[in-house]
Amino acid sequence: MKKSKWLLFLLAVVLVLTSGIGAASAYFTTYATARGGYVIRLGERTEIEERVDSGKKIITIKNNDDSDNPVFVRVSAYAGSAYPLTFTPGDGWVEDTGKPGFWRYTKPVLPGKSTDTPLTITIDYGSDHKADEHFNVIVVHESVPALYVDDHYDIDASWSLGKVTVIEEGGSQS
Repeated sequence: MKKSKWLLFLLAVVLVLTSGIGAASAYFTTYATARGGYVIRLGERTEIEERVDSGKKIITIKNNDDSDNPVFVRVSAYAGSAYPLTFTPGDGWVEDTGKPGFWRYTKPVLPGKSTDTPLTITIDYGSDHKADEHFNVIVVHESVPALYVDDHYDIDASWSLGKVTVIEEGGSQS
């Protein structure tokens, strides 16, 4: 009987002493230091350039100077159902059949440059619109790096890589 008491006591002491080993082990296996660093870029940066003039929103997209690659862009806009929008594309803009409601710019936008021509969005105020009435027209644009395939930039191949799409929103009251 005495032997079993000592064995039970010894087992209790071992359990108490080993209960903190897991936390200490975790500390020593996860602690690390590092020096130096690398810049990681998660996509090209583009900006909406927009202005409102006489019930029209005039949109161009700029590929920022810090981008390394040309990009392809596409744009859509949304407003309340009481204010229908009409899109008037400039040269190079086409309706995107792969993504209804979006207009795609067919030329690559080089770093530091903007789309050559604007996409104009006309806002149909209707006859009951008051001059001091404000509302939002939300403009959404997406961009993907332009892929150079064979001897040209391939717009369809670029958009097939939808996982690298960057979405930003811009909106103004008009």
